[in-house]
Amino acid sequence: MKTQLEQMMDGLNDVEAFLAGEQEGFKAHVPQEVDVKAIRNRLGMTQARFSNKSRCVRCRCRPF
Repeated sequence: MKTQLEQMMDGLNDVEAFLAGEQEGFKAHVPQEVDVKAIRNRLGMTQARFSNKSRCVRCRCRPF
């Protein structure tokens, strides 16, 4: 039986293969637009805290 870490790594490897075009059978659902400011406000977070929590590069998150 695989550990949780091994299962997660298998999943990440599947994603990597899919993104590289090496694996089929997955559907990627990408929203046309994401209102990050609304999400951040709903969570009650500042820009700095949200970017730290989401590991988002701060300059890419502007203007929110």
